[in-house]
Formats: sequence, structure tokens, C-alpha cells
Amino acid sequence: MGPNRLLCSARSVVCLLVLFLAQPVLAQGDLEQMRRLNPRMPPPLELDAKRIEAQGITAVTGEHLTLYSDLRDEARCRDLVAAFDAAVPQWGSFFGIPGGQLRPWHLVGFLVQDRERFKAAGLWPEDLPEFPAGYNLGHHFWIFPQEGNYYTRHLLLHEGTHAFMQWYLGGSGPPWYSEGMAEWLALHRWSEGSLELKARIADRNQVDYWGRPKLIRKALEAGRRMRLDELFDFPNSAFRNVESYAWAWAGCEFLARHPLSAKSFAQLPKFAEDSSAAFSRDLKRKLKADWDRLELDWQQFVEELDYGILADRLAIRPVEETAQAAEGTFRLATAWGWQDSGIEVAAGEEKQIEARGRYMIRTGDPPWPCEAGGITIEYYRGRPLGELLVAVLPEDPKFNEVLVPLPIGTSRRLTFERAGRLLFRINESPVWLEDNTGELEIRVR
Repeated sequence: MGPNRLLCSARSVVCLLVLFLAQPVLAQGDLEQMRRLNPRMPPPLELDAKRIEAQGITAVTGEHLTLYSDLRDEARCRDLVAAFDAAVPQWGSFFGIPGGQLRPWHLVGFLVQDRERFKAAGLWPEDLPEFPAGYNLGHHFWIFPQEGNYYTRHLLLHEGTHAFMQWYLGGSGPPWYSEGMAEWLALHRWSEGSLELKARIADRNQVDYWGRPKLIRKALEAGRRMRLDELFDFPNSAFRNVESYAWAWAGCEFLARHPLSAKSFAQLPKFAEDSSAAFSRDLKRKLKADWDRLELDWQQFVEELDYGILADRLAIRPVEETAQAAEGTFRLATAWGWQDSGIEVAAGEEKQIEARGRYMIRTGDPPWPCEAGGITIEYYRGRPLGELLVAVLPEDPKFNEVLVPLPIGTSRRLTFERAGRLLFRINESPVWLEDNTGELEIRVR
């Protein structure tokens, strides 16, 4: 067979050969089913098999994707198509689309090493805008190969998320939500034909070249700290800069998991057809009563942002969710981040803080027992791992305020500069809090 052969993925039953000129990949009946999914979509490109073959472009076909490429790497293209096919039922489950409605959905993708070849083959429309990595339009998407297999597959799933939302939800919301959701859902694990979308990745080596947490750390170091609602104002043009993808991803990760916003965030796909400012304005209105607390937690979230971070572990636990044994005494659950003790301090007030108890800061073999003074086997942010910390929840937090932790250990006398309530936590990355067991008893007098 010639290079215009459509190669099968693991799910395919037969291999298809493009035999006719000016013929879409899908049969007419399949196209009619696609049109019923979303009649507003523009028609697909007509594919000229001879022009495609003349440029050395081959294709792999799967259940939901036909991928054309000039890479001449059949194994890599098969892997990408198989990952895309595995993603479709997961997108459907996440967005609440019944399985029967997923069957006719089939896109044509282009993995482009040399765009001039694709232009010569009639696979690059003249009005296609400039884009740095990937672009989705109707039945099609175009992506450039990225460094590393993971990042190319991530980009494929990113554009696939855009396409799925456009087809089944009628849109993907304003830029921050559209790009943030595509990044959030495309973060994945892929191994031996098994795919997990929206994966929690704690090891950066599993997601080579993705690097979103690093981009935000660099932004903070350069003084580019962003309010949560500043994300809502991102124009499309902001995404010419890869840093914007990092902020949009972080915003979706935070809002999706924070206990004060998770319920409202989960309802947003219902309004994805709306890309206007009203989409974000309505979300903020629903969260109005908790917005100041969300903003404070967001600043702490980006301050400690790392692979595998969980916003619910980092969110300040309100006093009604924490256990006070008696006035001036507080029991700290070591598996959570900042916890509101309900203990008030005035500006300039001096307090003696003491802690006792033992907990496990690492499970496994061997486990790491720890007390309030922490352990020096490992350090986090320059202090012993597991050390007791205190901070003041101010009465009037500033819009970009970050909590200032003060080390306590087993005992310390402190004078507090600001009025507010005392928060406590142990010194550990929020990524690793959840495996801790045990409590500390804290006395403030």
C-alpha cells in the first residue's frame, strides 16, 4: 500500500484505504450523524488522496480520531490515536454525555512537522490563524510535535478537550475556563493502553516538559502575583504566552477542589456555551459570601504550588470543623493544612504556645514518627519537616496577602503584630499531608 494508507489503532476492526479524491474521511451517513450532534459546526475539509500521498503524509485511524502526520512514525501515531480513543468515554463521563451519543463522534487531526507539506496537501486552510502549539476548529485540530512523548500527547488531549466541549456543550466558556479546563483534564497518565484523565501527578518526571507549576513559581519570583478574579479577565490573546496556560490550569485546579467553590465550579459546563464576561461574573456572584476567604486561600495555594497539590488540603479549615477541647486549647489534625483555632489575639499581644503529642508524618516502611519540633531528616521551606507553625488570620486581609508562618516547635513565646485569629499547621508540603496520622494538642495562654 502507498503512504496514504489509514493505519488501524488497537481498537480498529479494519484498515481503511482512501481511494477517492475530494472525499471526507467519514462516510456520508457518519457525517450526517455528526451534524446532528452540533449543526452549527463548519463542514469538514475535503481530502485529496493524491495530494496527501504526494507529500508523504500518512494517517492512522481509530474509533474517534483519524490522525494525519508527516512524521513517518507509525508507532507514535498509533499511540496517540489509542490515547484519544480512550479519552472519549472519560470526557463523556465527566461532562455527563450518554455513551450512545459518543459513538458517531470522529475528528480528523493533523500532527504537523512541516506545515508547507500540509499546505501543499490541502490540509492547511488559508484562514487558519497562527498558533504556537495547537488549534481546534470544527471537525479538525492541528498540533505541532512537542518535546517528549508525554507533552505531545498532552497537547493532543488538550485540543481534544476543546473539541469535545465545542461539539457537546456548544462552547467552552471564556478563555480562562476554556484553556484551564483543557489543561486540567489533559493532565494524564497513560500506560499500556490505560488512560487516566485529570490525573493527580505528584512526580514531575511523569509529565516531561509540561512544567506549569514551575512557570507560576517563576512568575511569583518576578513579582507577577495574580488575584483569582484577574484570571477571569484573560483575553484570548493572553494565551500566546505559555504562562497564561499555567495560571488558567491553576485556577481550575483550585476552584474545582476547594470546598467553598467545588459545587459551583462543577455546574459550569452547563453554561459553557457562554463565552462572555457574564460567565465569570455569575460564578463570582455565587461565591460572593466566601470570596475573601477564597482569595486568601488562592494566594497561599499559588505560594506553595507544586505537582500533586490539593486545594482542599491547603484550604483554611474553619473553626467549626476543628476540635477545641477547652478555652485556649486546640487539637490539630496533622493531615490538613491551616486550621482555625478560634483563638483571638490583639495587636501587640504576647502569647505562650505549647504543643504535645506524636504523629506519623510518613507512612510506609519505615514510617516517620514526629513531634511538634519536627524532624531534620528532611526540610520544607528551610524548616524541619513536621514542625508546628502558627500564623494570624487577619481581620482585614489584603487582596494579595500570603499568610506568614512562624515556627513554634514544642514551645515558644510570641508577640503578635496583627490582630486576628490563630491558625496552626505542621510544616509540610500540601502535596504530602494526606498520609499523616495523629494529632497535636496545642495550648495557648
